[in-house]
Amino acid sequence: MGNSVSCHFILASGSPRRREMLEWLGFPFTIKTFPIDEVSSHDHPGDKAIDIAEKKCSALKSWLHDEKVESAIVLAADTIVSKDGQCFGKPGSEDEARKTLSFLSGTTHAVYTGVALGFWEIGAGFTKMKTFWEETTVEFYPIAHDLMDQYIDSGEYKDKAGAYGIQGQALTFIKGIVGSYSNVVGLPLSEVVQEIKKLLSEESKDQRLKDLFS
Repeated sequence: MGNSVSCHFILASGSPRRREMLEWLGFPFTIKTFPIDEVSSHDHPGDKAIDIAEKKCSALKSWLHDEKVESAIVLAADTIVSKDGQCFGKPGSEDEARKTLSFLSGTTHAVYTGVALGFWEIGAGFTKMKTFWEETTVEFYPIAHDLMDQYIDSGEYKDKAGAYGIQGQALTFIKGIVGSYSNVVGLPLSEVVQEIKKLLSEESKDQRLKDLFS
């Protein structure tokens, strides 16, 4: 497909929240996603999230090869809400969202974001894949029925793990959190930046790529 493309940083996620957080950092990146089966056989929610994040990252292999991308960091992530052994991803309907929020109402739950960072080199593929998950504990106030109805009617629950986004109307549900705020939004940003720096120091000879995170 012609000459090689130098593509420094790729976000393998269509999440507008993750895109916005990366924009805060002020460096250029490309968004590229391909559909995957977001199912995992792992029991632990953190491991489930990592498994799905790895799938998102690996789904770019053919595209990276065909586009002759020289070297890049590929970032993928997945967020799961967990309580009492049950895991909650994005709700598929209003009814599912209502049931999830009713279950979380007045209780404490955990939010896990699994992260996969793949280092790609042309001719070698992914030479390294670093994965980790971050956990944040979130406590909800009891959610009044009229407030829940208003929230469901707004449609804000859509495309959000656990049927809520901490950065929106659902902030009024939250009594407190322990851990990373950005992790609940969908990406443990500080931890991601530190892991990228480590990965580049170990793997990359591309100074342009390193300069993005210097």
